[in-house]
Amino acid sequence: MDGISSTDQVRELVTKNFAEQGLRQDALAAMEESLLVNDGRYWARTYRAGGCMAMWLVDVRLVQFYGPQGEMLRTIDLGQGEVPLRQAA
Repeated sequence: MDGISSTDQVRELVTKNFAEQGLRQDALAAMEESLLVNDGRYWARTYRAGGCMAMWLVDVRLVQFYGPQGEMLRTIDLGQGEVPLRQAA
């Protein structure tokens, strides 16, 4: 994961994970991407396809994946790999 830092590499990671979630090729091809800019600063990129969403938090090097109901499915630390979801007590 150390080498993942470019927008193309993150987009590829997101597409791969969306495909693993069962999204069809037509949904992947129609994926929408947007930037979050606040006070002139680039904070994040979001990716939406087939009712799912992923958000790349640029400064902290995390990509978070969400399902159709907004539930968090997975977090990937671009420097370390997948971060396990903690179970609610």
